[in-house]
Amino acid sequence: MYDTFFKQLMPVEVENLDELRGILENRPPYTTETVDPSSIFLGDDGLINYNGKKSQMSLEGFKNMVVTMHRIPDPFAKRIPMDLLQYNIIELGKTINYPIQFVFNDEGLIVNAVKEELRVIPSLPLIRLFENHEVKKIIHSDYGTQIQTINPSFGNKFEPKKGDITGIGVNFVNSETGFWDPGAETLIWQLVCSNGAIMSRRFGKVKMRIKRPGINEDSVARTFQYKLEHMLSNFGLITERMNTMTDRNLTVQNAAWIFKASSKAVGLDEVCEHFQIDKEDYKDLRAKARLEEHKDEETEYNVHEIYSKVTNLANNYNNPIRRKLQVLGGKMFELDILGGRTN
Repeated sequence: MYDTFFKQLMPVEVENLDELRGILENRPPYTTETVDPSSIFLGDDGLINYNGKKSQMSLEGFKNMVVTMHRIPDPFAKRIPMDLLQYNIIELGKTINYPIQFVFNDEGLIVNAVKEELRVIPSLPLIRLFENHEVKKIIHSDYGTQIQTINPSFGNKFEPKKGDITGIGVNFVNSETGFWDPGAETLIWQLVCSNGAIMSRRFGKVKMRIKRPGINEDSVARTFQYKLEHMLSNFGLITERMNTMTDRNLTVQNAAWIFKASSKAVGLDEVCEHFQIDKEDYKDLRAKARLEEHKDEETEYNVHEIYSKVTNLANNYNNPIRRKLQVLGGKMFELDILGGRTN
C-alpha cells in the first residue's frame, strides 16, 4: 500500500465567508515547476524524485498523477508491490509526450501534478457571489474550497414531510491547485438534521474551464453568477420531485442499486447497520433485482426515508466519501415514478 508514503491534504471547517476570505488573502501563493515526466520516479523513502530533486507529495496529488498521466488505475496501483509501482512510473513516464507542472505549497509539499500548465480561477472573486446566501458549511484545504449554502432568494423553505423543513441552495467547489475547475450544483438541505444532497446535471450544474492563463476575474465572476442564477431556476421541479418521494416506496431494483452504491462508498457492514438491513436480506434483494419478473416489485423501503438515511450517512464522512453519498442522494430525485432508475 503506497498510502503511507504520502501526506493527506486534511480539510478544515471554516466558520464563515469572512474567515475564508482572510485565509485566502493571507495564504502564501502556490508555486509551480515544469517537470520532465521521464525524470519522475518514486524513491524507496517515499519521496518523489524529479529534475534531479526530490520532495514529499500529497496523497491526492500522487493519485491524480498516476491515474491521469501514467494511466495506472488507482485500485491496481494500491495493490501491486512497491517495486512494480516504481517500475511502472519510470517506464510509463517515458511515454508521456507533454510536460508536467508540479504545484507546491509554501512548505515545499508537492500538492498536485497537472498537465502542461496550471490554469485556475482564484476563489476570492467567486465567493462574493454567496454573501447573500445562508452558509451551511465551508471546507478548505490545499485540495480546494467547498461552500454549501441555502439561497434565500427562494423565499420560504418547504416541508415535504411534517417536521422535515427543506431548503435549496448551492454546492460550490473550486481548486487553486488544479484538482477541480470552479463549479456549482444544486444542493438540497434537510435543515433539522443538516443532511445534504447534491443534484445531478439534469437539475442544473455550472462548470467553468480555463483554457489559457491570464483571466479577467470580474468577467469570470459575472459569467459564473449568470450561470448560477440559470441553474437555480429549477426550484419548481425539485420541490415537485421532493413532494412525491414521501408517498412512494422503492422498487426492488432501486433499493438494490442504492444499497450497493452506498456499500461501495462505506462498506457493506456499515450499510447494513445504518439502513438496518440483514446481510442475507441484502443478498436476496440483489438477486431479485436481476430477475425481470421481480425487479419492479415494491419494497417496504420508503423513498424519502431511504433518501434521508443516505444523506445522513454522508455526514459521518469527509470528502470524497461524503460527496459520493450526497450525489447518490441527489440521484434519488431521478428515480422514475414507475420504478426504473436513471443511469
